[in-house]
Amino acid sequence: MRTEMYKAHYELEKTHWWYRGKRDIVLRMGRLLIGGGKEIADFGCGCGLMLKELNRYGHVVGMDFSQEALDYCSKVSNVELYQNDLAYKRQEFTNRFDFGVALDVLEHIESDVTALNNMCSYMKPGGYCILTVPANQWMWSRHDENCMHYRRYSRKEFRQVIEKAGFKVEFISYYNSFLFIPAAAVRIVSNMLGIDKDSSIENKKGNAVINSLLYKIFSLEGVLLEKGFHFPAGVSLIVKVRS
Repeated sequence: MRTEMYKAHYELEKTHWWYRGKRDIVLRMGRLLIGGGKEIADFGCGCGLMLKELNRYGHVVGMDFSQEALDYCSKVSNVELYQNDLAYKRQEFTNRFDFGVALDVLEHIESDVTALNNMCSYMKPGGYCILTVPANQWMWSRHDENCMHYRRYSRKEFRQVIEKAGFKVEFISYYNSFLFIPAAAVRIVSNMLGIDKDSSIENKKGNAVINSLLYKIFSLEGVLLEKGFHFPAGVSLIVKVRS
């Protein structure tokens, strides 16, 4: 991810509806899988707000390719941190973790199968992970380029790479679905007009009332996803896997 994007993400993660809603949904889907002093990994911890949430449930290890990201993490959460490239296996992590998350990480890695295979080897047998990725290659935009993404996924493609890497898919669905149509419209118009080249629209804090409303709408999806509802379309994909 480009340097200026880390600063933007760090400033947005606490309050922006998308980051807050994603954390709520992931924790809701994982709440029966974590706790009791378990070993927990955040594979690609970014600027660290999810680490702070996970720290309530066990011993947390944060990993990220970027030292700059880890510097931000150290400001918000007192957890074990490693600069780590998921494209290369680290033997000291083998069979260590009970639960893990990789939230919008795999699209940043050229060989996603290799990264997933390494993650799978880091999990204890039967350990669970929750993964999220951006969906729909046709929604590709300058924001993806600024975030240094390699791809966006369809549900079929994502399932295939997960299973090829050795994980078992227990649940997979699109999400960020209630807001899918307006989000898609913004991407299409931005691409047609060549605007938002610096991701200023994507990273805009916006009006506090609208931000709160969007957060409530997005977070509601977690109630349905926890009950096993599968959304047929969405801006992103979320999956629960077992090693």
